[in-house]
Amino acid sequence: MRQSLRKRILAVGRADLLEKLEPLLTRAWFEVHRVPLGETAISLGLEMSFDLVLVGCPLADLQFSEFLSRSRKVLADTPVLVAGV
Repeated sequence: MRQSLRKRILAVGRADLLEKLEPLLTRAWFEVHRVPLGETAISLGLEMSFDLVLVGCPLADLQFSEFLSRSRKVLADTPVLVAGV
């Protein structure tokens, strides 16, 4: 069981879209983990569980469809919210 009571959000991709949301989410008691690349997000998903994946598209390293397909294998039950498509 996680020790933190905060919900974890994995924010992936475009910093310009995500940086505006991070302060709001943090104040609302979310723990935000920001990573710039889809590959990094997939690797992090192997190490930690998340309550939501927030994707700022387009990703610098992967097509969104490839990211979604690969991340589903790691974060199968985690909802994905896409911004900036």
